[in-house]
Amino acid sequence: HAGGQENRVKLAFPGDFPEPQVKAAVQLVMAAIGDAVYAVGGDGVPERDLKPVVGALLEARQATLCLVEGVSGGHLAGRCAGEPWYLGAVAAADPAHLLRLFGCAPEQHAAATALVLARAARAASGADFALVQFPAAGAAAPEADAGGMDIGLALAGASLELAEPRRVGGRPARRRAAAAG
Repeated sequence: HAGGQENRVKLAFPGDFPEPQVKAAVQLVMAAIGDAVYAVGGDGVPERDLKPVVGALLEARQATLCLVEGVSGGHLAGRCAGEPWYLGAVAAADPAHLLRLFGCAPEQHAAATALVLARAARAASGADFALVQFPAAGAAAPEADAGGMDIGLALAGASLELAEPRRVGGRPARRRAAAAG
């Protein structure tokens, strides 16, 4: 959703609703939405997650990716490990450590800081793309069981740069998973 708002569709059915009818309804909704659908699942466990979609796009372009994780504690790196397009990651619980490591200064907003880090990580790693998540100033630690956490998410490539603020919410494990994928 480059530059636009993300839209999510959730379908809820009574527990005794027949499974074939649930599947048929999901198929109708997916057909109506079209190519914009990249994940379908329930209870936070997608049947098809974003990693294979991103991996296929990177492989088709023979491109590589590096990660800087300031929120998800290496969970995204763990999901990408072993992929031919994945070059590696840096994960740190302390955002100041990431800034020192890449010689960057914090920007006014987390998304802008994430973009500065993405540029630096891409240059340092030689990857075609760098994906960075960085906590907003004053954001609760990922382990805190609060209602949500503000982060900056950025992607830097030779001819593509995206940066946006995100709010990841819910229980700590769900926040880390949301930041990772």
